[in-house]
Amino acid sequence: MIKTTFDSEAIGRFIACGVFSAAIVYIPWNSITTNDKFPDIENYIANISLIASTLNSESGSLFASLFSEPAWQIVLLIIFLSDVEPTSALKLISTFCALCISTYTVKRTKNASILLLLWNPLIIDLVISQTRSALALSLCLIALQSESKVNRGIMAALATMTHSATFVGLIVYFAARATRSKPLSTKQTAAAIVTLLIATALSVGRTGILTLLGDRRVEYNVDTGSFLYVAFWFIFAIAVMRSSRKIHPEKATECFIATCMMSIPTLTNILDTNGARFLALGLPILLVAISGLPRGIRPSFYLALPPYQAVQFLYWMRN
Repeated sequence: MIKTTFDSEAIGRFIACGVFSAAIVYIPWNSITTNDKFPDIENYIANISLIASTLNSESGSLFASLFSEPAWQIVLLIIFLSDVEPTSALKLISTFCALCISTYTVKRTKNASILLLLWNPLIIDLVISQTRSALALSLCLIALQSESKVNRGIMAALATMTHSATFVGLIVYFAARATRSKPLSTKQTAAAIVTLLIATALSVGRTGILTLLGDRRVEYNVDTGSFLYVAFWFIFAIAVMRSSRKIHPEKATECFIATCMMSIPTLTNILDTNGARFLALGLPILLVAISGLPRGIRPSFYLALPPYQAVQFLYWMRN
């Protein structure tokens, strides 16, 4: 007789993540807030009808194909060729992304209550409006949890071909791996250097890089956002890093990644460039990093987040 054991706790956490993901995506946010919170959805829908001709006009070179993010184009092409209504298809992708992000965070922290801190306007906007970035992040999080080097490589490649910003994450990841056994002072120096170089490249060199790659986002002129808004996360992430001398070894890599990702927006803001999307990309990883801190200081970091989270929601709902 074959006995099957079920981890009721794990099942409960997964159900909680499912409910969380569905709620984030299917709550009619535009009906209960002012203005249209997700303008990029219209852009995606417009691109779906144009994607076939776009694919036909792409350069055949491997370099151009890699940076034109073909995986995302293929996703849009599948939606275009299917009978599924574009808005519904995008919601399904958003739900998948929310599920990947939430299950990663809950699994790594072993605490379903962490979803309360993940219930953040940054994550809501990421999975619903910045769907391409959310999908790339989801693939990266799957790679982080995989024990197979082949699977990690495949997921990283797919993420890169979904959103070219994945290259930033890969640079940070390899820097984190290279310094994981180094003293905290070395990690802090490495994180500062990597963050500064990335922020400079995204700001000073952004136009040249995107022009070289043929990326249409070079045409965009976006607001750099509030310095105080991004500075909170910069200070918070630095505090986490400085408190990580005795962090759990399994969370050291995530602490390095979170520090860099949450710091990039402040530096790009100073350089007059909007890098706020990195806050959303780094938030789940930051929450996991905190869970690796010593028990004595861990609660103070978690308790510092809800007040600012409430301020974020008030600002987001009214603007």
